[in-house]
Amino acid sequence: MSNFFRRIQPQSPVLRNNYFIQVDDKLAWSESIGSEDAKEDGGIGWFTAEKNKAVEHHWFRSERQSLRRYVTAALLPLPVPVSIE
Repeated sequence: MSNFFRRIQPQSPVLRNNYFIQVDDKLAWSESIGSEDAKEDGGIGWFTAEKNKAVEHHWFRSERQSLRRYVTAALLPLPVPVSIE
């Protein structure tokens, strides 16, 4: 990871997009897949979501993540704007 971060140039940010379909409108955590505090050994997953939900309860989630090095500082901020429609 250190080599990856060292190679990031100020003029060339690293961009990544994530897309999901959710069956609730929660931005921070989709509770339909289980509690955020649940143990990962079988407590979290799409198998816990309610089956056959009406299409009105399906949400498209989009995340755009960017990683950019600042020229004047040794900072690498990672902003993650999230939208749900």
